[in-house]
Amino acid sequence: MLQSRKKLFDGTLGQWKGSPYKVELRDGVTPYHARPYAIPQAYKNTFKSEVQRLCDLGALRKINWSKWAAPAFLIPKKDKTVWFISDFC
Repeated sequence: MLQSRKKLFDGTLGQWKGSPYKVELRDGVTPYHARPYAIPQAYKNTFKSEVQRLCDLGALRKINWSKWAAPAFLIPKKDKTVWFISDFC
């Protein structure tokens, strides 16, 4: 099955091809703006590079201020790349 759908598992990000999607919030929900997690000095450049890469791909975009915010962090992999994780809880 993996071989027949090799393109889905090539490690790259895909593109949403459907119509724009709007997230509907329940009435009375209070915006939540979490504090960012501390990024170890050893990963600061990696973190900035990964954020820029995700912005270049269109997965993220810069917003100067928002009522909503979720902290993010990196998990290093054995191959020296990283997982970019956002904590939406």
